[in-house]
Amino acid sequence: MIGDTTQNQADTELIAWIDSVPFSKPAKNLTKDFSDAVLVAEILKLYYPRYVELHNYVPASNLNTKIDNWNTLNRKVLAKIDVKLNKDTICHLANGTQGAIEKLLLELRTRILKDDEKLHKQKLTKHNEEGIDIQLSKEKIRDNSPCGEQLNSPVGSLDSPEASDGICQPSPVSKVGRFKRGISMVFGWIASLFLRNIFRSFRFNKHSRNMILDGITCAKLLCLAAAIVLGGAALLLVGLYLYFTFTRGVCKSKSRMDGKTVIITGCTSGIGRETAKNLAKRGARLIMACRNTDKANQLKDEITKETNNSNIVVRMLDLSSLQSIREFAKQINREEARLDVLIHNAGTAETFRKKVTEDGLEMTMATNYFGPFLLTHLLIDLLKRSKPSRIVVIASELYRIARLNLNNINPTSTLPAYLYYVSKYANIVFTLELARRLDGTGVTANCLHPGMVDSGIWRNVPAPLSWCLYLIIKAFFKTPEQGAQTTIHLAVSEELNGVSGKYFVDCAKYELSNAVKDPAKGKKLWELSEPLVKLQPSDSKI
Repeated sequence: MIGDTTQNQADTELIAWIDSVPFSKPAKNLTKDFSDAVLVAEILKLYYPRYVELHNYVPASNLNTKIDNWNTLNRKVLAKIDVKLNKDTICHLANGTQGAIEKLLLELRTRILKDDEKLHKQKLTKHNEEGIDIQLSKEKIRDNSPCGEQLNSPVGSLDSPEASDGICQPSPVSKVGRFKRGISMVFGWIASLFLRNIFRSFRFNKHSRNMILDGITCAKLLCLAAAIVLGGAALLLVGLYLYFTFTRGVCKSKSRMDGKTVIITGCTSGIGRETAKNLAKRGARLIMACRNTDKANQLKDEITKETNNSNIVVRMLDLSSLQSIREFAKQINREEARLDVLIHNAGTAETFRKKVTEDGLEMTMATNYFGPFLLTHLLIDLLKRSKPSRIVVIASELYRIARLNLNNINPTSTLPAYLYYVSKYANIVFTLELARRLDGTGVTANCLHPGMVDSGIWRNVPAPLSWCLYLIIKAFFKTPEQGAQTTIHLAVSEELNGVSGKYFVDCAKYELSNAVKDPAKGKKLWELSEPLVKLQPSDSKI
């Protein structure tokens, strides 16, 4: 029961209403217990169940996580019921500013009554186990509310100075969002104009139409149909090319990395190579963790010459070998005083050739998922001592066409081409669970989709598939430098200080599917992975 010795009548009714809600945890203090948005989400779940998915809201004491929860609630739920919060209000709510949550709850109660007073009574009676009789009257709220007329005015009209720190209009659409919308509108207009002219040419009376059709052979009709299809396909390809070209994210941060140590795995080619170059230019101490040390040393010399940064070392690391990972981690812990950024960049993709490592792990899953999982455990203490520090995991949007089978997370008999997508699914689940476990430690973990990149990972695709893929790659894929931008953004951007457990595309946060965000799935995958990577009792626990 929420208590307050200085309650007026409106406050008493509000608290009685809140006490009647069956929360997942006791609500003892309005300001503190509601600051992470979880309990507000539970209230809204009761009345707007189709809008609210509770797994999107994580109980937290960290301010950034609280703000993320409020932003998600604002975007996914409040905006749909015409209750919109501005940035200042969200900050007040997350910081527990006195009176902020009370004002929001009063507005929500009024909105719920307005939407469906009868349904509100039914649901409240159903869920009220204590049998509290709550009087639900809009007139009562209006007469007794300390907010007066403000609660009775439309949310969109709250533009007075008194309301400026409360409910407001959403922030403007970003430039990228406006550009994407503009591109879609332009090509939609062109396509409609094209089709309209085609159909207009056949608007004749019945006699004229019969005369024309009599003079058109079947071959001509087929040619016309083919021309329409090819024209539409060409228009689509041009549209896609312009869309992908002008919506690519670019890391705009000018942050230097002097005095900071960065480990990047698999950086002899592709986006890893470009990431290494960029971080070296920013002054970072760069540890290139690679399987091919000869090639890595050649790149090291090239980067040193190009950036005048001689603080670069090459270390042997084969992520498909548990022994190699342990030897690498042992050397790093012995030689390095700090580790500010760990970038899990290395990856492999086979098409048909099935491989099993010396540890009994499927090769693609071992390199892309199990290896980073073990390496993170072995370096976590160094990362914690260097806080604030970051872990960056390269994932992929291709996870959406995969399914993670928790009954067999080491599928040695499955087609390797499909397992690449599964490994990226596992990377995301791992990152989200890692962020939950590291909350409050000063170490953040985020993952990203670099985009479809013309990198060395596609070299294993055999002919004739490689022939078609080559044309697609050259027309639509990013260059390695463009593909590295989001990785660099997550590694250096000061605006991401404290941000954890997020997924990024083109240097911006991006929504994940509900299935991949399931905390129970993350916990289960973690527990199943520990014995497969042979974690020892002496190894650090996360």
